[in-house]
Amino acid sequence: MSLKTHLLPFPLLLVMTGCIDLPDGKDTSSGGGSDDPPCEVCDGVDNDGDGIIDEGSPDTDGDGTADCVDKEECDGKDNNGDGNIDEGYPDTDGDGTADCVDREECDGLDNNGDGVIDEGFDANGNGVPDCEEVERCDCEDNDGDGLIDEDCSYELTMTGTADDTMKVSLDGAPWFSTSGWSAAGSGAATVTGGVHHIAVHASDVAGVQAGFRSAVYVNGALTEVTGTGAWMGTEITPAAGWETSTGGMLPDNTYSCSETWPAIAALTGTGADWVWFKDCDDWSTYKENWFVLELRVCGGDTKPEICDGLDNDGDGLIDEDFSDTDGDGVADCMDPEECDGLDNDGDGLIDEDWSDTDGDGMADCIDREECDGLDNNGDGAVDEGYPDTDGDGVADCVDKEECDGLDNNGDGQVDEGYPDTDGDRIADCVDRETCDGLDNDGDGAIDEGYADTDGDGTVDCLDREECDGVDNDGDGSIDEGFDLNSNGVADCLEPEACDCRDNDGDGQVDEDCSYELSMIGTGDDVMSVWLDGSAWFSTSGWNNVGTASATVSGGTHHVAAQVSDRHYGYVGFRAEVAVDGDLVSATGDGTWLGTTTTPATGWQTSISGMAAPATVTGGWGPLAAFSSASWVWFGSSSPYSAARTAYFVLEVDVCGEELAVEICDGLDNDGDGLIDEEYADTDGDGTADCVDTEDCWDQTDNNGDGLIDEGCYADCPDATEWVTCVLEGGRAVYCDMPTGEADPVTLLSHSSGGSTLYNTLQIDMSNFTTMVVEADTNKPSQWALHIADSPSNDGYGGDASDFTNDSEAQLFTTSMAVYSDEIGGTTLLQNTPNVIASSTDTLYTVVCDGYIGFESNTIGYTDLSSVNIFQIDGDEVDTQAAGGINDQLLFLGVNRTVGSATRVGQGFTTVFVHLGR
Repeated sequence: MSLKTHLLPFPLLLVMTGCIDLPDGKDTSSGGGSDDPPCEVCDGVDNDGDGIIDEGSPDTDGDGTADCVDKEECDGKDNNGDGNIDEGYPDTDGDGTADCVDREECDGLDNNGDGVIDEGFDANGNGVPDCEEVERCDCEDNDGDGLIDEDCSYELTMTGTADDTMKVSLDGAPWFSTSGWSAAGSGAATVTGGVHHIAVHASDVAGVQAGFRSAVYVNGALTEVTGTGAWMGTEITPAAGWETSTGGMLPDNTYSCSETWPAIAALTGTGADWVWFKDCDDWSTYKENWFVLELRVCGGDTKPEICDGLDNDGDGLIDEDFSDTDGDGVADCMDPEECDGLDNDGDGLIDEDWSDTDGDGMADCIDREECDGLDNNGDGAVDEGYPDTDGDGVADCVDKEECDGLDNNGDGQVDEGYPDTDGDRIADCVDRETCDGLDNDGDGAIDEGYADTDGDGTVDCLDREECDGVDNDGDGSIDEGFDLNSNGVADCLEPEACDCRDNDGDGQVDEDCSYELSMIGTGDDVMSVWLDGSAWFSTSGWNNVGTASATVSGGTHHVAAQVSDRHYGYVGFRAEVAVDGDLVSATGDGTWLGTTTTPATGWQTSISGMAAPATVTGGWGPLAAFSSASWVWFGSSSPYSAARTAYFVLEVDVCGEELAVEICDGLDNDGDGLIDEEYADTDGDGTADCVDTEDCWDQTDNNGDGLIDEGCYADCPDATEWVTCVLEGGRAVYCDMPTGEADPVTLLSHSSGGSTLYNTLQIDMSNFTTMVVEADTNKPSQWALHIADSPSNDGYGGDASDFTNDSEAQLFTTSMAVYSDEIGGTTLLQNTPNVIASSTDTLYTVVCDGYIGFESNTIGYTDLSSVNIFQIDGDEVDTQAAGGINDQLLFLGVNRTVGSATRVGQGFTTVFVHLGR
């Protein structure tokens, strides 16, 4: 970007203007101007007309509706920003989470408020939630932990034999062994309920036959025997860990054998058969095999349980097979109904026979008050605890909006639905008539009760002053603004005077006056003259002077002459014009304009396209009729010309004795040698505001529009007031603050090394939006200047401590580098070399929220915008800083970095800190 600059060292203090909210909802500005924008207020309306509603107001749940007009919804969010989530919605289990977002847990409570307790937590389907049930020895997963009968114990025994040897393991551990087919062995063990594995490795001594025979008992009851397919086996040596797996094995009745062995008493009557793999007669290949029985152990012999409050089956549990609807450990058949929100007796009814004041099917003892106009909990109060915005004793949820200036139903709106004739968001019933041209109170009359001084039917506040001798706007003054000549008499009451002014304000000057306009003139050779487009007189021959006079009114008149030469192109012209005998124009003084190009029709009353002709001293012979006029020609300095005809026009304002009126246009209109002398010059530079331009970096309102350096600093807000602080001698800071306001700049540290001064300053930006640092340099080196928003920034994007949202800019010798904050990392965002001269220079640097720009005598304006630099508007929280807010402070290091006393440089001698707001 490029900006014009005009460097001035001193600021001009102005009063800041801005909008102010009034109690009646209207707004004005401290400046009182009619162009001030309305203030945005939090009311669900686009007050300032920028197309955005309630901008700047909190929106806690991020749904695009500001908290002030948002309604709480049951969604797990704080919709209205009051710090509470889903308030007013049921929380049946009282855990602080509303039912609509709560999940059911196995805890004896109705967590999600659906009227069902611990649904989904009954693994065995007996009507008792898992969390309230103990594991029983009944082959079921009573407590829903995925294990069956894990708390039970059983006696597991096995009897068996093999041809010739057998090694038996239980759940992977050695159990017992046998040797010889007729010598049956046995093993016994106490086991928990669940799945167990019995493994057998059978082998033949001679290496020709391998088979085995066995019976398994649980609590003395025959459970499994060989030959039924329950045992799984293989003749192929299995992998390690085969003792607890049947993977890859085949049922034990897959193969049969024609061989028989004598009976063994221990297995007689069990039904157990010898089992083999392959043909038992195939002695050459059949030498050993492996078998595994996967056995599920559970249950037992018990007496039947009946619902009588006793432990009939002796398992330590009472009525365990019967429903316990309320989960209190007492079966329904023995449980009396209580007022607790549960079906204690299992009859399908909850809290029957207990009072239910609001008739919603929920007994008072467990009912919660809802906002419905009923006494839900039977305590004699209705809707207690719910908002009653208008304080009428009726909760908002059931209250009806009335026209009373109150928010009766608590929806954030007042008197909605009632007429608002003037559209100012105040219902007619409570609106007061104001003087604004509207029917504020909706009574059909407009501005009743307000004065109408001139009786024209328009109240004073809306009436405009007219030039009629009457006080139209009721301000006590008559015809103000209608005295163009400032003589104290209104234009409409003043006759036109012959004084070069528009006395009656009709846009014409001296139109009622008469003046004697006269002219003498001659041409070479023929001259025809017109006055205001009408033929006036003519001459023939250069020495034949013609004269004419006419009575004219005041105002602008045009005298035109056409000059033609008969022979050789001697096109010249000489004339004088007088008003009331006073000479007002003579050829040669630049008042006549001309052309040799044939002009368009009507040229006699226009000077468009004409230029001043050449002036030639002398000319043809002396003519006594002229006192000061010179001959004028077109072409060369000689009177000779290629043109045979020339055209001349004089535009003359005819009026009385006074000077013309000065207007603000950069010209000396009244001829007094002064330009725009009657108009404001705010910056005192000798140029009136109306034609002055705004200069940058001078903290001065050059053009008088109330803004200072507007448009100079890109993204930074325009300021109406600047405060200047100077680092005097490097040892003290002085600020030109208004009386009663504390200095925003504090000198934190000062030290010196030889002729170099090292300083750190803290700048409080809480009352300002923009900072400009103006610094003079002398042979800068190293860390000459450092700007940071953390007291511990120490250069190169580093931070000697742990402050968040920090950024910094450093002038290292002659290069300016800008680093982002920790949110954006310590990334080098911009590095500009040769920002200042290596000897002497002046550097200007501007910082505002998310922005930095700089300029010097060496480099034009350079800037950078980023959300990751200089967050100084107070909306970034830093938990490391006092009060939790650090980003309204800026820090300045002169000839050093802010956070490190060892990172130093030199070069800055005089430093000004300008703060705008």
